[in-house]
Order: sequence, then C-alpha cells, then structure tokens
Amino acid sequence: MTEGIFLMIIGMGTVFLFLVLMILAMNGSARFFQKFAHLFPEEAQQSAKAPNSNNEIEEIAVAIAAVKAKR
Repeated sequence: MTEGIFLMIIGMGTVFLFLVLMILAMNGSARFFQKFAHLFPEEAQQSAKAPNSNNEIEEIAVAIAAVKAKR
C-alpha cells in the first residue's frame, strides 16, 4: 500500500512538473513572438471575390447543377 501511494505521488509530481515546464515554454515563446513579431509578417487575408477564370465559373455551375439534380 505504501509503495502504491509513493508511486502515485512520484507520477503526479512528474505530470505536474511537466505541465509547469510546458506553461513556462509557452509563455516564453509568446514573449519571443511578441518581441520579434515584425520578423514574422502575417499573410494577407484574401477577400471573397469573383472567380478569376472561366474554368472556375464552369466548375461552380457544374456543382450547382449537380445539387439541383440531386434534389
């Protein structure tokens, strides 16, 4: 019984230590990326715009026709 409790304490301590280290690593990486954010530019978000080519328009038309035919 004593050995089981001892192993439980060791196991829970190991998990707790791992979680503390993980939180410290996450906070450290957050500080790093905040400090050096200018080195990591965000990608420009693409707005929803009209399809560019005839092929895309045809694909959309085929998809719509397939849905209507299914119904």
